[in-house]
Amino acid sequence: MSEDLDPEDFEEPIEPDPELEKIEEGERLASVYLQDAKSLLASARLEPDWLVPGAIPAGAVNFFVGKPGSSKSWLAYDLACAVVQRRPWLEFGVPNAPANASAIILNYDNSQAECARRFLRLGLKEEDNLFAHSFGAHQPPEPLPAVLQLPDAFGPLETMVYAKRPTVVVIDSLRQAHTGDESSSQEMAKIVGQVKRFAMMGAAVIVVHHTRKNDGAMRGSTEIEASADSITDVEKESEGSEVSLISWRKTRGWQMMEPLLTVRIEDIGDITVVKGGVSLSALLKEQGPLGRADISKALSVKHETTKRLVDRAMERGLVTEIKATSGARLIKLVER
Repeated sequence: MSEDLDPEDFEEPIEPDPELEKIEEGERLASVYLQDAKSLLASARLEPDWLVPGAIPAGAVNFFVGKPGSSKSWLAYDLACAVVQRRPWLEFGVPNAPANASAIILNYDNSQAECARRFLRLGLKEEDNLFAHSFGAHQPPEPLPAVLQLPDAFGPLETMVYAKRPTVVVIDSLRQAHTGDESSSQEMAKIVGQVKRFAMMGAAVIVVHHTRKNDGAMRGSTEIEASADSITDVEKESEGSEVSLISWRKTRGWQMMEPLLTVRIEDIGDITVVKGGVSLSALLKEQGPLGRADISKALSVKHETTKRLVDRAMERGLVTEIKATSGARLIKLVER
């Protein structure tokens, strides 16, 4: 045999094992995308991280839902102001936010001038760390769009959220924030999936959305409601009233601190004041069983409003009606 020849040159090449290669690729992907039980449990929490304890979870998609004129946007904007100014929101106290917390307002429903007027009335200051995107406020260079609507503008929106790292993102309103078919589950799954991406970056996303006229349910595909981590219903006590009623219809298995609350939104001179009233359960906890007339007086609401509050609380098992020795019927807080 020639000295220039190597016996290995004559060996059969080893054929790759497709099954082994697939297993190796699977293990590589598992190391990237899967958690074992130990690391999964290390991140477990019995309650979410709260932006507003008992009311608004952080890193979640929260819907404020109601008819036009129910003050949904005022509540959402006031929450954004409370975050960047580190002041109390309603009766829940100061939100859990860092000293340099920021907020992004994606305003699609109103002009830039109207959006600015609302924040001026709410007491926003020039130095506050709040940023707004509004119809008619921007003239970007070609080929950038003037208004960033989902799903096509998700890229630049996500990039801005990533850069600003806001504590809260307000989308007002969902219907105007996208160009899709609201009744299509497929299209809405894509859009709400994009909204969830903002929450995954740590923001409490507040989505202002409308109800249907006939039954009060959320407009659009059921995919919208299914995507929500919490849903807050907002409704006026009556047309023209300064009082709104808010209640939490849906959560991801945690208990909200106060499911039923009255909110008073008053214009005092050039300022709009958003103030949480005494809640039904807090009233009953402090004073004990009360008749409906006494509840109306204590909460400063109409008798019809008291009926709605009590009926809703009874549906959720929060209160019950008892008969006193005097024969009067009283509303009592259910012990837990």
